[in-house]
Amino acid sequence: MEVKGIVTIGLEHIHPHPDNPRKDLGDLTELAESIKKNGIMQNLTVIPKEGEPGEYITIIGHRRSAAAKLAGVTEAPCRVVEGMTDKEQMSTMLEENMQRNDLTIWEQAQGFQMMLDLGETEDTIAEKTGFSKKTIRHRLNIAKLDSKTLMEKERQDGYQLSLTDLYELEKIKDVKTRDKILKDSTDSRDLARRAINAQKEQKRQENMKLYVAMMKKLGLDQRGEVQKAIAKEALIQCEPLVPIDTGILKQSGHIENDGELIVWNQPYAKFQYYGMLMVDEVTESPWSKKDGKKKLTDTPLKYHGQGESHWFDKAMQNGGREKLIEVAREEVRKRST
Repeated sequence: MEVKGIVTIGLEHIHPHPDNPRKDLGDLTELAESIKKNGIMQNLTVIPKEGEPGEYITIIGHRRSAAAKLAGVTEAPCRVVEGMTDKEQMSTMLEENMQRNDLTIWEQAQGFQMMLDLGETEDTIAEKTGFSKKTIRHRLNIAKLDSKTLMEKERQDGYQLSLTDLYELEKIKDVKTRDKILKDSTDSRDLARRAINAQKEQKRQENMKLYVAMMKKLGLDQRGEVQKAIAKEALIQCEPLVPIDTGILKQSGHIENDGELIVWNQPYAKFQYYGMLMVDEVTESPWSKKDGKKKLTDTPLKYHGQGESHWFDKAMQNGGREKLIEVAREEVRKRST
């Protein structure tokens, strides 16, 4: 890489870099007025355009170049660098862009991901940009979201996507689930509600995996008699926490697949479990046709009498898991004597 020094180049010969990480240069009005009054105070950094003598590609100064053209300026002071590799070009643009305070969250996320792809580490990115490693990790998780959907949401009127919302999404491990929530959400509040519900579902699945892992650790057949005994005990542990009005939901609790599943199969069991009202996706009514699809809202349910939401999770947290282990051990002991 060789620096040729500062030269004056006509702006008609200076072109934006096709891979500039910053796609939106923002409002250039104030910068254009400043350049019109004071000139270009800081030189651009450019490289010769391959195969086109006298033409140059911008590395640093895309906004200055665009604003200068807007201001009617015809030439700019440039630092010409030759022999810059593709990696060096991208790295330089990214480092320069990451220092700006007007980048969108998505632009930052993309920038950090590109730096990572170029061989940087979280440590070197933090050193070069001044961001903490925690912030960098957050932005890298944001970069995993579907870019098209995220950009559409950022442009959508009334849809103000905050870092808090994105951090709620980040807590969901499955990227496809994150993208679906982002796509289906109608506003920031709706996104946060969907994300929190997905986190609860994720926790429920994790508890179920722990339950299955416990069985495997004990060396038990998942469909054996011990499995059935444990499932029956789990059902008993849940019983005091299942919401009860007429008692139909509670009575519907049963075991399927030789103890692999515990099921409450009433039509309203799902929203009772999550503790949120469900409405028809089309009509927004609590009532829907037989084949109609429902969605969870952020309206909490009021339980009459006994019961609460997430009864399986709470049963496992309140000593239920230890009780299942006791039952498993006792069943194993009975079958081994």
